[in-house]
Amino acid sequence: MSHISTQRQVISALGGHECVQPREYDLVFVGAGASTSYVLLALLDALVEQRPAIPLALCVVERAPDPFTGVPYGDRSARTSLLITALRDFLPDRERASFVEWLSANKEWVFDEFLSAAGPFSDRWWSRHEAEIRRDEFDSLFLPRYTFGEYLTRRIRDAVARAEAAGVATIEVVQDDVASIDPDMTNSAALDAIDALAPGDDVRCR
Repeated sequence: MSHISTQRQVISALGGHECVQPREYDLVFVGAGASTSYVLLALLDALVEQRPAIPLALCVVERAPDPFTGVPYGDRSARTSLLITALRDFLPDRERASFVEWLSANKEWVFDEFLSAAGPFSDRWWSRHEAEIRRDEFDSLFLPRYTFGEYLTRRIRDAVARAEAAGVATIEVVQDDVASIDPDMTNSAALDAIDALAPGDDVRCR
């Protein structure tokens, strides 16, 4: 099993930088959009079903404060932005069924942000589709994008909680930018991160 370590520099009380002990990881994800979310979901499910000899240490490095949603489905997208396709064309059947089940269970609150931010066009959308939402008829709707991000984030949190409770993995999320990934002569790779308060973060895989 290869390992990845991270050595972060932190601001000391005197204004200088000091290094803390490196953290080691078995796997690091750079970026935490929807693609990473689905890979991580599959990995955590597999670890719970087929336990590793020792728990895996996982790390996710994401520059944004809303990991696991991706740009279109998180806080960087307006609450009134809609999917570019109807739901029936947005997800494969199995995943769409899971999302629809979640929407049905959470429809009393999940549209609140859309309604609070709504202008005249969004108000018109709600008036046109409220009855379908109440009947759990979502497939033909161009839903607010953030609802999918909310669903995905909660799936990840549940999967992480299950994996950690089962003792098969630990997961750390680091908010930072990745500047480079540089191989060296020892068959290792260094991942350099830039932190506004702690420049010079380093993740090393050997």
